[in-house]
Amino acid sequence: MKVRINNNVFTLLLISITLMGISCNSGSGSQRGMFAGLFGGGFDVEEINLAMSDELSDSTAMLRNLKELELPKDLQESFADFYSKRNYQTAWVEKRGLNDEAEELLAAIEQAGQDGLNSEDYKLQYLYHLKKKVEDGKETAVEDITKLDKELTAAYLKFASHKLSGRVNPERLDAQWRSDPREKDLAAHLQNALQQGNIEASLQQLQPQDPQYDALKQAYAKYKKLLEEKGEWPQLPADLTIKAGDSTQYVATLRERLAADGYFDSPEPDSIKQVYDSTLVKAVMLYQTKNGLEPDGVVGGKTLEMFNTTLKQRITQIQLNLERMRWSGERPEGRYLLVNVPQYMLYIYEGNKKAMDMKVIVGEAYKSGTPLFNDTLEYIVFSPTWTVPNSIATEEMLPKLKNDPSYLSKNNFKLYEGWDEDAAELNAESINWNKVSADNFPYRIVQQPGDHNALGHIKFMFPNDLDIYLHDTPADYLFKKAERDFSHGCIRVERPVDLAVYLLDDPSWTTARVEQSMHLPEPENVKLNEKIPVILDYRTAWVDDDGRVTFAKDIYSHDQKQMQRFDELLATNQ
Repeated sequence: MKVRINNNVFTLLLISITLMGISCNSGSGSQRGMFAGLFGGGFDVEEINLAMSDELSDSTAMLRNLKELELPKDLQESFADFYSKRNYQTAWVEKRGLNDEAEELLAAIEQAGQDGLNSEDYKLQYLYHLKKKVEDGKETAVEDITKLDKELTAAYLKFASHKLSGRVNPERLDAQWRSDPREKDLAAHLQNALQQGNIEASLQQLQPQDPQYDALKQAYAKYKKLLEEKGEWPQLPADLTIKAGDSTQYVATLRERLAADGYFDSPEPDSIKQVYDSTLVKAVMLYQTKNGLEPDGVVGGKTLEMFNTTLKQRITQIQLNLERMRWSGERPEGRYLLVNVPQYMLYIYEGNKKAMDMKVIVGEAYKSGTPLFNDTLEYIVFSPTWTVPNSIATEEMLPKLKNDPSYLSKNNFKLYEGWDEDAAELNAESINWNKVSADNFPYRIVQQPGDHNALGHIKFMFPNDLDIYLHDTPADYLFKKAERDFSHGCIRVERPVDLAVYLLDDPSWTTARVEQSMHLPEPENVKLNEKIPVILDYRTAWVDDDGRVTFAKDIYSHDQKQMQRFDELLATNQ
């Protein structure tokens, strides 16, 4: 890098060297050393800014810088825009050295691990190396100072981007994942943070403003501390079964595990540690209930498998779920619905306050499952019809029709000759179904309102191209099961009447009126006074109302797929 030094500065430089008795061959010769002699140990910021302008104002030089900085493509424009709008002035350097904002950024990057992020993604050790080189004042050139300034800017932008929308694009991790990332002009955000002197606060503003995020961060810290202090928790034998009243040496280990997870206050005295007593059985049943297991109080099978999940695996799982929260769109300020698919639960929030929750039934794990996306609930359909998807009609109903052509009439279905609204109704018993195949099935099947309708008596609509919605179900006995992936993709709700009364938010829509409307002979659409955001999410680590971390079964193998590809995508800066 060519450094500009005007004639007056050059003259002063020669005088200084002469007075100090420094030989031209003394070996000090660094540009940083020259600045130290001339400016009392400070930097010539004007000269540095001129050098910075030379480096960044030229498009060819800018491309070279972007390559050297290893910034992802989506942040390269932010980097160029940031320096362009500040006329290529340094951001983190002043006459006396690095400014307070630079020190604050370095301190914030040191704490990146609290969010499950990696400080070295932002070159923390390299930044400290450059900082030390600049501050030592022995071999520092203007290039070192401008390099440090650019690297600090790149680190902020990358860290800010990860806080805002995650380390990787989830759609590249998992084809079934639909992302709705939060967006921000990070160049403007950084400039404002520098002007306000609030670098750390500006980064905190970018992370999900959700109590679950903060709670999960605390759980992450707790589990990491457990691992550091006590190491891995002990494993129970894979073939072990413990029932109420049993006496075994493994009861002590069980007590310690439950205590570590917050389900048991503390291990009991040695004299009774061997007995699987009623108090411990209740703790295990609570653990089972909270973690999506059948609450039978027996330690074995899936319960034992969950207990034997290693602490390192749990830490990684929490880290992944923190990342997922960063992938999610902006949390609504008012009311919204959140369905946590692997937890089989629906939550209604009013801002940060939970107003209601209920069990749900989601898509079968061995089929397509329930897709994950955000939308807006707009209206309710009372006494709905159900238009059977072609896949269900051909795969499930066609074999039944071949055995019994009266199957449709017996189950309150109507048959139409096509998918047009004015398609003629047909008599299913007049068709030779043995000549119909899945590849040649032009018919539309519609189930009429009634007690046996697959959608129950009500559905909650947030129109989308995937034809996914919430609805009632005649098979309400399924809500008693711990694992509830039984649907074809739509989401069945446990308490549809309560949900309808809440969403309609109108004194005239009483429980009695809702129940009456659910038994009309024809469908009736009712628009909501206020459209409600809906979030279909997938979190296998969740903090309950009592502060306990609960873990859900990875029913669609999203955890597995995403963990396998995570490091691979990070390595390619995608």
